Amino acid sequence: MNKRTIYSIVALGLSLSILSCKKEEPKDPSLYAPTAIVTLKKNPSDGRFYMQLDDKTTLLPENVKEAPYGGKEVRAFVNYKLVAGDASEYTNLVHLNWADSIRTKSMAPSFAEPGANERKYGNDPVNISKNFWPTVVEDGYLTVVIETVFGSPYRHEVNLVKGTKPDEVILYHNSFGDTNGQLRQSVVAFRLDDLEFEGAEEKELTLKWRSFYGDREMKFKYLPRKFEQGPVEKE
Repeated sequence: MNKRTIYSIVALGLSLSILSCKKEEPKDPSLYAPTAIVTLKKNPSDGRFYMQLDDKTTLLPENVKEAPYGGKEVRAFVNYKLVAGDASEYTNLVHLNWADSIRTKSMAPSFAEPGANERKYGNDPVNISKNFWPTVVEDGYLTVVIETVFGSPYRHEVNLVKGTKPDEVILYHNSFGDTNGQLRQSVVAFRLDDLEFEGAEEKELTLKWRSFYGDREMKFKYLPRKFEQGPVEKE
C-alpha cells in the first residue's frame, strides 16, 4: 500500500497513516484530496465493512470487504466516488480510493478538584478554527484541527473532558515544554462517550479551550449517540 501525506501535519505527533487502495500513484489530481471525513465501522451482525458519512448517511465500499485497523471504529479522511449498484441496507454504494486514519481516542476522566484537570492534562494553548471543514461534530465524535507551536520531535498530548455544564467539553493540551518553534496543524477525533445519551433529538455541544489569544469556546449542533463498545484509541 502507498503512503501519502495529505496535509503537513506534524505538530502534536498526531500523524496520519494512510491506507491506499491503489498500488500505483494516481494520475487523476482529484484522487489526492479527501472527499470527506467518515467513521470506519464493522457491521456487528455480518462483519461487513462500511463507513458512516454523517449522522444519517452510510456508505458501502464495493471494493473493500474487510474492515481495516483490525475492525476498530476510527475516524478517517477518505476519497471515494459514488457508483451504481445495490447498496443493501446502506445509503450509497461507493468505490473507496483510499482511507487515511485520524487518531481517535475516548474522552478522559474529569477531576472535580479545582485545577486538577490542568495539572493532569496540561494547560498549554492551541488554536482551533470552526471554519476549517475537518472540524466537525457528527456520529458521536468531535473531530478538530488543532494548531500549536511545535519545535521538537517529541509528542504533545491532547485530552477532552466533561465540563461543569451538560453538553460542555473542555480540551486540554500538554506540550511537555515544547513551546518554541513554528505553528503547525494536527487532527484528532474524540469519541463523545462520556456525555449522557438522552433520546435522538439534536442538542448543542459547547467546546472550551485555552488559545494563544485567551479562553475560547465554540458551539456545535449534534445528535447524541449511545456507544455500546468500550473505549478506543487509535495511535
